[in-house]
Amino acid sequence: MKLWTIRKLNPFFSSSARIVEISAALLLFSSCATVPAAHLRASLHPERQVATAPSASPQLKIVSLNLYQRPWSRTARLEAVIERLTTEAPDVVLFQEVSRGIGPWATDPVERVREMHTPFEVSRGWHEWNLGLYSLGLATLSLFPIQENTSGYHAFEENDWFNTKGYLVTHLQESPVGEVFFFNVHFTHVRNDALKQKQFLELSQEILKTQLEHPMSTIVIGGDFNAPPEHPALAKLIHTFGATSWDSSLSPEDQRSGTHHSPYQESCQSESSQKSRIDHFVLIQPKGSTHRLKFSDSEIEPHLREPHLSDHCLLKTTLQKVP
Repeated sequence: MKLWTIRKLNPFFSSSARIVEISAALLLFSSCATVPAAHLRASLHPERQVATAPSASPQLKIVSLNLYQRPWSRTARLEAVIERLTTEAPDVVLFQEVSRGIGPWATDPVERVREMHTPFEVSRGWHEWNLGLYSLGLATLSLFPIQENTSGYHAFEENDWFNTKGYLVTHLQESPVGEVFFFNVHFTHVRNDALKQKQFLELSQEILKTQLEHPMSTIVIGGDFNAPPEHPALAKLIHTFGATSWDSSLSPEDQRSGTHHSPYQESCQSESSQKSRIDHFVLIQPKGSTHRLKFSDSEIEPHLREPHLSDHCLLKTTLQKVP
């Protein structure tokens, strides 16, 4: 703790002390990384031990959901979200459109989820603050320790004046699949390709910075891209970093499905809705790594009850080491 405090106050901390710090971190990580994922998850979540099957290889279960910040049926929808998370038992949760304030927004959805008796650590950031009367932003929840000094929220410098958006970086130094940076994203929804290209460029620059500072870390980008799989900005990001989209791990039915629907009362799978597949996961693996990762068990979950969780569908995937 003292070493971290000194480095925090003095960015020009000596290289020798930095080497000691890195060595200590690697030693700690090596002792944790050998714990099987199922055992670690069970120790963090003992009430789910019976439901958690042993994994053939280390894995990290991830879900993503835009919570839909409108007040319609908000309490009932939030309880339905909690029910789904209790059933799915994810290791990492990416939320977009996390709203908190007064009146119908009085309940903080993140704190309500943490009342599930799940020991989630939380990283969060706000697109809008509005003196606390109404706040809107992102939250990432993790069963594994979050490194606060290398995590944080970034508002896009280029934004539509009434539509501020950004991304939340969450650093897990220790996880069953190794060191992972999660980029929880929410891009502008306005039909302005030039603006969207600039936002993707800003994200790419931060990814490159992360790769330079943590060359052996895995990067997972997830959330509401407000862009279909074929969008040029998304395609360019994937090509630039040699990344893998979760598309290949989706069933043919899910590849035809939407992740967002309008109006809210319709389903992502409904042929009558104005559906669109604008929520994604993207995997960027470290170059020269001795192990490879892949997305598996990916699914765009159909709506299971009324009211719908959101105007977006729940995204589920598993980040798994390739044997």
